[in-house]
Amino acid sequence: MEEETLPYVIVGAGPVGLTLAYGLARRFPSRPIVVLEAAGEPAVGATSRSYPVYLSPRSTQFFDQVGISLAEANTWKNFGVSRNGRPMGRIESLGMARGSLVGCLMKHCRTLPKVSFQFGKRVGSIVKKDQDKLVCIEFTDGSSPLDASFVFDCSGCRSAIRKAAIAVGALTSNVPAVPSNYHVKFLRFANVPPSLGYDPDYMHFLRDKNMNGRLQKWGCDGPNAWVLSVDLHSPLAAPYKDETSFDAFAGAVLKGLPALLPFVVRSDEMPESVVLSEFWLSEFVWGDNVVFLGDAAHVASPIMAQGLNAGLADVRVLLKGLSDGKSISEAAVAYSARQTLEGRALVLTSNKMSAMIKKPVMLIVLTLLHKLFPSWIHASPNARLYEEINVSYDEVWRTWQSEIEAVKRLLVAVVLILLVLVLRFVRF
Repeated sequence: MEEETLPYVIVGAGPVGLTLAYGLARRFPSRPIVVLEAAGEPAVGATSRSYPVYLSPRSTQFFDQVGISLAEANTWKNFGVSRNGRPMGRIESLGMARGSLVGCLMKHCRTLPKVSFQFGKRVGSIVKKDQDKLVCIEFTDGSSPLDASFVFDCSGCRSAIRKAAIAVGALTSNVPAVPSNYHVKFLRFANVPPSLGYDPDYMHFLRDKNMNGRLQKWGCDGPNAWVLSVDLHSPLAAPYKDETSFDAFAGAVLKGLPALLPFVVRSDEMPESVVLSEFWLSEFVWGDNVVFLGDAAHVASPIMAQGLNAGLADVRVLLKGLSDGKSISEAAVAYSARQTLEGRALVLTSNKMSAMIKKPVMLIVLTLLHKLFPSWIHASPNARLYEEINVSYDEVWRTWQSEIEAVKRLLVAVVLILLVLVLRFVRF
């Protein structure tokens, strides 16, 4: 049958798409795997799309299981987070530049003869045909369409395929009660002297009246290269899009951190923005032959550092279904049933975490209670997701919610007891 000879097409040559391509090619060695990428070339090395990524232990374990070695990816160990110079927690992860990871994954994929790449191919829309058994992919440049038996959308939060599915009513996009949009710009630094006190083993959360961001080792330009991820959504005093030149933007961001300013890698253009809008799809499949993974299916606040890890979790679940003997269609349905709940839980958890960080009283109370009663109160959600390999996003969300409610009841009880004691003291 025609659909048995047509390729599986993966849209997006980022880490999620490349990992899926490698896994599918090993599972179906005779099936052509075509990877489409809108950019004209792979995002390898120190490109504008190369920012630091941090793999959780479950993600590194998954790479080992699927047969991907990261030995050539220029990695480093990250041991936690620091806020304004004070270590706040030790959460071990494996850091690397995104471009380095992409290069490593590309090298693995190119060892498999049935995997091919087409760069500069931006998907405009897709058309179902032959009673929805086949998918025809149309491109924005008007080039010849590509027929596929199955499409895996790993193209990220701006997915054209997702927009097409929503437009025809096949899927809906869900958002938290108080959704947030995140605009992130990156400033890069070279030759930052160790005397400034930034420990490369930590992600440094920096916040003052001018800036809110994360200073991290970069990994592309030597051992003293750093990148600052500048959040433009809050606080209100942060430099927004009204800054029109690179120097003006860098000066506004680093007004409270003048020691870093001499080490900025200058540019004649404003830094590119990474724009994220929180959502999760009602289903992660469209019909029988389109699957959404990673940021094409769900986008969460960067506060949880789970964007890439969540996408890799999607790939892991889909490949697990195939290894259990399911057909590609059966594995896709099972994947959607599980990961839709996971995507919802991740978005809701990160959304609530972002809101609580702005008013951190409850987070502080939960942290103190965890240290005093670790068997009653779990570690913070982001810590659990790095420390507990088998815990799910849904379990983290449900237990965190129940613990928050329990602490609220405890605080109310404490207040009532104190009020009674005060009234008795006043009476006597």
